[in-house]
Amino acid sequence: MISSLDGRWQGTIWDAARNAWQLELQLNHSATGGITGTAYVTGLASNIISASFGAATGQVRISFAYAGTGSTWLLVGNYDAFRDYISGYWENITVAPGVRIGGWEVHLR
Repeated sequence: MISSLDGRWQGTIWDAARNAWQLELQLNHSATGGITGTAYVTGLASNIISASFGAATGQVRISFAYAGTGSTWLLVGNYDAFRDYISGYWENITVAPGVRIGGWEVHLR
């Protein structure tokens, strides 16, 4: 099984009050391990600032400046290769670094 995050991932992101929004991640995962792409929250595009994937652990970390807010969001999750699924928590590292704001999940489409 090839561990790659390359592709279009779609799902949901939500806050602690369970307000939910559409989340899409368009990821380009190179053969050398670099990850670039775009995050879309409710259709607003934001370039990914940094991304990492630990193939051995399945841990995924993606940060992007949420369009129009000046806030940088950090998605931290775990990749399930059998289900082509990533889920985890997110932080607004501009306003409250280290504080979990809510959760997120996406499936490869």
